[in-house]
Amino acid sequence: AVREADRSVYITTTYTDKQVQAPDNYLTSDLFDFTGPIKEIVGRVIAGERGGFWSLEYGAGKARSTQFPISNVSADVDAKIRRLAADVASGAITVTKNLDEIVP
Repeated sequence: AVREADRSVYITTTYTDKQVQAPDNYLTSDLFDFTGPIKEIVGRVIAGERGGFWSLEYGAGKARSTQFPISNVSADVDAKIRRLAADVASGAITVTKNLDEIVP
């Protein structure tokens, strides 16, 4: 649909790199790597833990990260997004979950 749109449409994806699907329309992906969390959780279950919560931490090399470079943008825009991502990862920016309905 984005390739056939009558105007410029850009996409982001979740979990894995999907750039090959629409390279001229792709920006980035919110990447997930469940390897570390699964190993930790399975280890806890084997050790007898019967419940709990595991937060998927954000940042380079962690369970959740942004794919860089951002595609189809200028180097300046990519640099700004990298800075934002670094600030989120360090805690300098706090993202607040808001599930309120967006009403036009």
